[in-house]
Amino acid sequence: MRLKYFQYLALLYTEILLDRLTGDPGALLDGINGFLGRLRAVGKVKGIPDFEADDLRRMAFFMATGAGKTLLLHANLWQADFYLRHGRHPEALVRRADARREFDGVYLITPNEGLSDQHLEEFARSGIDANHLVHDPQGQPSLFGPRVQVVEISKLSETATGDGLSVPLEELGSANLVFVDEGHKGTGSEAQTWKSRQKRLSGDGMLLEYSATFAQAIGAANSAKARETLLGEYGKSIVFDYSYRYFYNESFGKDFSVLNLQNARDDQAHDLLLGGLLIFYQQVHLFGAHRDALRPYGVEAPLWVFLGSKVAVKKPNQLSLSDVATAVEFLRRFLEDRDWAVERIGKVIAGDSGFTDAGRDLFQPRLRHLHGDAAELYDLICGSVFRGRGGLEVWELKQAAGELGLRASTAEDTESAYFGVVNIGDVPAFRKHLADRSGIEVRDDRFTASLFAEINRAGSAVSVLIGARKFVEGWSSWRVSTMGLLNMGQGEGPQVIQLFGRGVRLRGRGGSLRRSAARRDPAPDAPPGLKELETLEIFGWNANYLEAFRAMLAEEEIRPPVDVPLFPLFPERTELPVPQTRPGYGAEQESWTLQVEPYLALRVDLTPRAAALAGGVARAVEAGDGVGVDFRRPQVAALLDMDALYASLLAHKNRRGYENLRIPRDVLAGVLRASTLRMGRGDARSAARVQQGALRVLTTYVDRWIARQERAAETRNLQPAGLVLRERIPQYHTVRVASEERLAEVQALIADEPRLRTSGLDVLPRLHADRHLWSPLLLQPEGDDAEALQLSPPGLKPGEAKFLRDLQAFWDGNREEPVFAGCELYVLRNAPGTGIGFFRRSGFFPDFIVWLVCPEGTTWVRFVEPHGMHHGGISGRNQDKIEAFRELWQLSQTPEFRGAGMDVGGYLVTQTRQEDIPGAERLSRQTLAAEHRLLFQDDDYIAEILKPGTAAGGGS
Repeated sequence: MRLKYFQYLALLYTEILLDRLTGDPGALLDGINGFLGRLRAVGKVKGIPDFEADDLRRMAFFMATGAGKTLLLHANLWQADFYLRHGRHPEALVRRADARREFDGVYLITPNEGLSDQHLEEFARSGIDANHLVHDPQGQPSLFGPRVQVVEISKLSETATGDGLSVPLEELGSANLVFVDEGHKGTGSEAQTWKSRQKRLSGDGMLLEYSATFAQAIGAANSAKARETLLGEYGKSIVFDYSYRYFYNESFGKDFSVLNLQNARDDQAHDLLLGGLLIFYQQVHLFGAHRDALRPYGVEAPLWVFLGSKVAVKKPNQLSLSDVATAVEFLRRFLEDRDWAVERIGKVIAGDSGFTDAGRDLFQPRLRHLHGDAAELYDLICGSVFRGRGGLEVWELKQAAGELGLRASTAEDTESAYFGVVNIGDVPAFRKHLADRSGIEVRDDRFTASLFAEINRAGSAVSVLIGARKFVEGWSSWRVSTMGLLNMGQGEGPQVIQLFGRGVRLRGRGGSLRRSAARRDPAPDAPPGLKELETLEIFGWNANYLEAFRAMLAEEEIRPPVDVPLFPLFPERTELPVPQTRPGYGAEQESWTLQVEPYLALRVDLTPRAAALAGGVARAVEAGDGVGVDFRRPQVAALLDMDALYASLLAHKNRRGYENLRIPRDVLAGVLRASTLRMGRGDARSAARVQQGALRVLTTYVDRWIARQERAAETRNLQPAGLVLRERIPQYHTVRVASEERLAEVQALIADEPRLRTSGLDVLPRLHADRHLWSPLLLQPEGDDAEALQLSPPGLKPGEAKFLRDLQAFWDGNREEPVFAGCELYVLRNAPGTGIGFFRRSGFFPDFIVWLVCPEGTTWVRFVEPHGMHHGGISGRNQDKIEAFRELWQLSQTPEFRGAGMDVGGYLVTQTRQEDIPGAERLSRQTLAAEHRLLFQDDDYIAEILKPGTAAGGGS
């Protein structure tokens, strides 16, 4: 398991706190109160009284939904257990008359049974003994550590009730380790009752609380005094704050888009939800078309979730269906009223949905992957989402309490005909409601098992889930991609974030939890539509919900996104030439056997390093003596466990997905003998450290070797092709701002097109470049703007902006020179991860493509990447890029590219001083350009890039 940095920090702070608390609790208390006093003196803290000794046994973790609260809870269990057994002052954790180093019990309190069941499953996955306190009070004896007993807060009572469904607190004692997940529900007397039960159970022990909604719970308190009490309590106990604003702004979790209809008639609501269905179908279509390519990103089959606050309650003086029945009514109308559905689909696709903002249709920009005839789209939706057509049938599943299955009357697959499931509590009342108000007769299915339980299993046919508020807690799924919301979040801040958390969960590439589209280092093989599949679409009606949601976002300092329009500068130009992989070819079709290549001899440096700053330049310097480890020496070779190295290297091969690579065991020794390892002097004396170093050499060699093989194979399969420009010019960039004032300024700038299309540092730092295919280009925010603005895709870095300015200046001053007579210059900022790229393993997506189109029929195509070279230098992490540029230069010498009049090449360009680039210090700039494809931005580098004929000759 690899912890995310914020999870590591949360555990580190807990470790420090427990270490100091059990080492010298008095000194810790004095230190905290002294620090609190200094903050009060400068006006930075109000409303938090001095800490008392008991406060140090109360800890809270303010973590966004999806940030791994459960993982922290499991680790905190072992941390508390360790310091109780080994700390000098165990009494700082638990007060016991007998001074034993143990808790009476370990309890996890949840708000409902659904969340209890989820925690029991997670404990089992982590190998932690756990049982339900009421349903399984004895559990199994724990042999390897503490046993956790899980219980809902509602099942803890002040006195014995005799019903067997609750546990009196007096039986459990007070010297307990108590974990609480989302334990601050309710207001007034109910909230006080819940808090008092938690505190009584942990009065002489420890209390650790976890929530995504502490701030909202404080804000939702029903009086100023209650808010002040909660602020003082949580202000003292929160160990780590990684609430949603931090989680989202660092690109964790899905992005989101919200559209709400206020005071609408039912038919308008249906129009809105049909637009939502089209966006959901687009997600379904993209997932189906790119299923294999999406696997590394952890994207699951899309699921549309309808949530309502009520099941069958009729509002006074309104002929309105219940929330859940409204969703069923919409699905029936779509299936049974084909003419209405086809007409509405046509309007939405044409940009005439009827939902606009500042004259712009709200749906059309979100449907860029949907094309074709409206009737054809209707049929595709019926097949992909509803698994058939005709009428809507509703069946009560007698083997699954609280579930009704939804299916089309002419289902295409009778074995898995249900496309949706309604999961509610009072099925008989809902059946009657559907019959009375909607004319839908519910039939009985006595054979089908739970559909809800199947949703998270591979191959589930369920695309639509409809339910009431029970889903806010206790249910987790990676599949939720679209939400339809009805009467949710009315003044309930904690409920809003819990609801939101159902949909923003994202595994991300390699389990990163991050949105790929927002990363600066996107994967080189990102499939089309990834952004849409990493976005939660929210549709609903109810102004109260929208206001609550907006209030939550404002509290988290997250503003609605703003689309900044982009304007094509050369609409008459339709295509420009680029190299492209031959259709149907992929390097995975090749097969290779690992070999020892002398020219790939590695230098791996694991010497401890420290950062040194001098003259404004950061350098890495060795921290202590470094020595070389020579694997050719028998004494060193004797330290290695070759079987373990081979097993670890095969595991690395599998993790990387090198299915087409065979690794003979006898190659390992040759690779090590041909490589150089440098380590700290102390590490070189440790057999375990040398073993780790050897594994680093081997894994690095395998990565480098297969990347080189793939580059060579892919180069042989590149051909001249045309880049269709309209497909590469985005309609807009997305901007999020931190304040309402800045939001108004951005909107005013967007309304002023001439100003937007000029370079400027005001409001939105931007660059207009005459030869770029569109304008404006947004710049990476700096200074105060770094906190105030968030851009997607990321703005231009300083080196990238300098390249465009230098290119424009060179062209303005030299375009009349004879060598450029009649030529036209174009430049495109390449979309990272989804633009023009080559060599998948190298992740080669150069930042810019430059075309010099000349009248004699030759087009010079230059790929340019402005790049800092402090780290890695001309080898190491930059070597793959350098070798990829070398491969590109070879294309121009092939008959196919010569015949097409394409001269292809490229360069790394850098602002890094030559003396600060490892490996470049003693080389001439001419050598760096010719052999390493590296140019310096303090030189006349643009002339070198645009010099005609340099590719065919291999560079200057």
